Amino acid sequence: MDKTDAICIPAPHFGRRRARWVSEDSYVRLEVRLPAPMVRELTILANAKGASIARVVTDELEHLVSDDRQHGPGEEN
Repeated sequence: MDKTDAICIPAPHFGRRRARWVSEDSYVRLEVRLPAPMVRELTILANAKGASIARVVTDELEHLVSDDRQHGPGEEN
């Protein structure tokens, strides 16, 4: 993979201990533990939209990330 077409995902505080380079158009698996009531609401929302839970979560997180971009760059390690 050519790093000009890749982005660096910095090492997090927990879990993986190294940064990763991935293709900018790739999807990366993220495992999270959420409170049961939140998963319930996400499932209800996904069912109402006829979409997967992953699609609904991606859309919601995109709103959060795009809001952060408007307020300035995020922290990178």
